[in-house]
Amino acid sequence: MGTKSQGLPSVAKKIAVAFDRSIKFALSILPADFADSGREIQAIEAQGAGGVHADVMDGHFVPNLTFGPRALHAFRPHVRTVMGVHLMIAPVDPFIQGPCRGG
Repeated sequence: MGTKSQGLPSVAKKIAVAFDRSIKFALSILPADFADSGREIQAIEAQGAGGVHADVMDGHFVPNLTFGPRALHAFRPHVRTVMGVHLMIAPVDPFIQGPCRGG
């Protein structure tokens, strides 16, 4: 009997094995006190959040402005769980590497 990952490329097999179906909540950093983002992120995780979520908005794709690459890189060292980044920007292609490099 085979597994569901048979016939998939090796990278997809690793992803299929690592996939976790448990429900986790990633709480947004958007309403936090940005002057103390490290402590705010620690508080999110201390309350049992499965991750930290950052909405990146450019004022074009959506009417709000939020975080840029520098803020994401500043947040990342404080996140011990998963950091999700939602890019609500257009065009996205020139900016996609920034969050990826931040971990």
